[in-house]
Amino acid sequence: MFGLFKRTKLEKWELDLIVNVTSSLPVQYEYLCNQVKDGLIRNVLLESSDVPGYISFGFNNNVYKKYYKPREQGFKIKNIQVFDNRLSSYIALTLYVSGAVLIGYSFDGVKKHNIDPKKIIVNSFIIEMFDDFDFETISSLLSKEEVKYINPSHVYKLVLFGQDIFHLKDLEDGDFIGIDQQNNIYKVTHDPYELNPILRADLLSILQQEEV
Repeated sequence: MFGLFKRTKLEKWELDLIVNVTSSLPVQYEYLCNQVKDGLIRNVLLESSDVPGYISFGFNNNVYKKYYKPREQGFKIKNIQVFDNRLSSYIALTLYVSGAVLIGYSFDGVKKHNIDPKKIIVNSFIIEMFDDFDFETISSLLSKEEVKYINPSHVYKLVLFGQDIFHLKDLEDGDFIGIDQQNNIYKVTHDPYELNPILRADLLSILQQEEV
């Protein structure tokens, strides 16, 4: 079991920004705004990816279950422009969606920021589908039977407690099952943030369980 992360509290400006952005997107993305307004996001997780500045979300399980669609392909919404008061200019925001659920965001190339959540421009956004690169990285560690229960577009790498952990399956409350490149299996929890080793032999039965 490993130690804790930094800030976990969802800040008001973050919530305002996400609501303002998602409510300004075309109607086919209205479900993203609805899930945020429904209370999807419980907390945040900093420095959890090799994507610079990526912030991932922890979830309220009842809301997550309402919107999660395990067979939906993941994607990014890129090139959303938001105003940074520190830089006195607009910077690019990217939203990340997996299983039809908003899972996190990042600001392109910016580590420190002071965002005005009311100043946004969404008319030049770009949709980029997740590729299967991360799945291919760890697929050789999985049995043919295990692969049957994994959506490749839901496999993505996170940097947790200094380790590369690949997301495999969501559990309750934003927790998930992950694997490292040494074929170790973990339950990753958000409250508290911990990396809990579990038996490798238990992975198949966990994957076979009904989606949250």
